[in-house]
Amino acid sequence: MSGIKPSNIHLYYPLIKKSEYSKSLLFAIVENYFDNSFPAMVSFYVREKDLSVREMEELLTDTKKAMKKKKKKK
Repeated sequence: MSGIKPSNIHLYYPLIKKSEYSKSLLFAIVENYFDNSFPAMVSFYVREKDLSVREMEELLTDTKKAMKKKKKKK
């Protein structure tokens, strides 16, 4: 975070984008708490949030779409 002090107030603004911060935080969690295993993280989330089969299928469908998009960009 950085700031500017015009007169008697401090204005703060982020130095990195929220998406960059979120991504780095997520990867750190996967690395430190799930032994670098995304399947372990997803499995934990499914158990803790008690996801329905429909919600898990939606997650799988979204993941497949994202993977296809990523392959097309290469």
